[in-house]
Amino acid sequence: MIHLMPNVPSRDYKRLAQDIYEYVRDMGGGTTFAELLNCGILRGDGDYLFRIGPNRTLLLWTNLHAFEIDAFRYAVVEKMIEPHPTTPMVYMFDGQMLDLPVAKRPPKVGYKETHWLPTVYNLHPTRKGERPRRESKWRYTQRRALGIEGETHE
Repeated sequence: MIHLMPNVPSRDYKRLAQDIYEYVRDMGGGTTFAELLNCGILRGDGDYLFRIGPNRTLLLWTNLHAFEIDAFRYAVVEKMIEPHPTTPMVYMFDGQMLDLPVAKRPPKVGYKETHWLPTVYNLHPTRKGERPRRESKWRYTQRRALGIEGETHE
């Protein structure tokens, strides 16, 4: 069950990692930061940038809280989810993009300037057997809003 707590300034990063994992699992993968913001799992009003790379010039997303970044790192380290590069079009379809140059082929030593690395999250291969049948985002949102758990058939 996803625990939405929009008015609480900080949350347990392990519980948030579990919420992220459940959303990625229920949606069948291909989950973006924009989706997680749109459905209320991420808040989007933080002061941190989620940066990676040798000299921290690859930016995954902005306006996150430290515990949200910790949740993603925890979920990846614990092999719940795994990141994959994607195209900016995926984020455009989800309604949010960053106004930065896109990282197409990051050099080993990193860029001189900050570049956006559009990323989607999928289930880690060790968790693939836990994937239920994919349902539409509308049906998922309605089911979660009504607190209905269980079947995801059409």
